[in-house]
Amino acid sequence: MKTTAWKLYVAVCALVALTYFVVETTSLSKLVLYNGIGASAVVAVLVGIRRNQPENKRTWYFVAAGMGSFLTADVVYYVLEIVRNAVPFPSPADFFYLGMYPLMIIGLVGLLRSVSPGRDVAGLLDAGLVAVATFAVLGILVMDSYIADPSLELSGRLISLAYPVMDVALVAVAARLVAAVHIRQTSFALMTLGLSSLMVADTIYGILNTAGTFQTGGFADAFWLGFYVLIAAGALHPSMGE
Repeated sequence: MKTTAWKLYVAVCALVALTYFVVETTSLSKLVLYNGIGASAVVAVLVGIRRNQPENKRTWYFVAAGMGSFLTADVVYYVLEIVRNAVPFPSPADFFYLGMYPLMIIGLVGLLRSVSPGRDVAGLLDAGLVAVATFAVLGILVMDSYIADPSLELSGRLISLAYPVMDVALVAVAARLVAAVHIRQTSFALMTLGLSSLMVADTIYGILNTAGTFQTGGFADAFWLGFYVLIAAGALHPSMGE
């Protein structure tokens, strides 16, 4: 059962996600379906910690806390959308969305130290190059538009810029972890795919939001759901303990 739990989890979440996108639902139903997956992901990470007993439990708790912060932001966002029919920007949800990044980064740094306690100059250079490339891409696609947007006040502009900056920081740490891990377990692959899914979703959101065409329930949500499910599946997989 332990070896198939993660597969069963992914299958169930896939069915719920399909319902979220295919079935005509009210806003309240969408809130339940979408955030149900998010809540299950946080629980799944905690279950994975208990079942797989990794040596670096505390770092995994930071990962769970980061996902919990993201879930809280999603709930706040949906509630605001239901109550007000429009989500103001900035909103309380942004505090929790941005709060996810430092928690996740702390967790990844802890994992990195457990697999690579020494200094790896080549790995640091690789991570730096990835970070610079990511920053350049996001600068072209998203950041320039935020800086030039006259409708944004200073607080809105700073928060808008904080998202891609935090994305770059997360990408840099994840790239450093990829460079450090030489035995590519399934859990590691699932986590890497989950973080990649988050980056794709954030980039899509930035582009659509800048164009004024972003809508809740669009295809960007599939990548945010992928972030939840893949990270959780990585925690449930037996190789997580390694």
